[in-house]
Amino acid sequence: MARNCLFMIFLMSHTVVALFPSLEFEMDVSIYDSMPFVTHTGEGIFDNYLARNLPYEPILALKNQISQSFNVELKSRGEAHITVITPPEYQNLKSHLNIERINQLVREQIQRSTFEIVCLGRVQKNLGGKFEASYFVVVKSDELLRLRAMIKAEFINSGGDAERFHADHYFPHITVGFTARDLHFEDGVVKDENSCISNLSLVP
Repeated sequence: MARNCLFMIFLMSHTVVALFPSLEFEMDVSIYDSMPFVTHTGEGIFDNYLARNLPYEPILALKNQISQSFNVELKSRGEAHITVITPPEYQNLKSHLNIERINQLVREQIQRSTFEIVCLGRVQKNLGGKFEASYFVVVKSDELLRLRAMIKAEFINSGGDAERFHADHYFPHITVGFTARDLHFEDGVVKDENSCISNLSLVP
């Protein structure tokens, strides 16, 4: 449940106290519950990607909090994950590393990869004269970064060009919901700590 918070602003040599309503959201700790690995393959260019599968219920509850707090109707995909290799990244890898081989490389490790919740993030973009938004949970994960590095090493060993995939150029997050459509890096938005709009408290 979102809670109203207050913060103070101090300006130069004069103490100016301004009270602004802010929001703090809660997410169930079951986001860390064990889940099976789910593969994402298909014929379309957006069908092939790699993700760490997560429980959806904590994300659905957070989506409902956001909708109520911001009075906004959000769409979602009805599932939760942290993308590890995006569909555009896979297009750069597939010449030397297909999705079946990528899944084989990470299958025993990806669902055990730990991550840290950072904040609730939001990005916005003008689409057709209207500002649309995506809401997401910003996360950090050294272990998912290591999986990306492993995939890059396999790609290079298979004859791939190292410049085609930058393993450390990574902004892990959990999509919660969006207004018109999800916004991505290719839209000119970055889902990192600079997009944070609220703290997230984990609750039992």
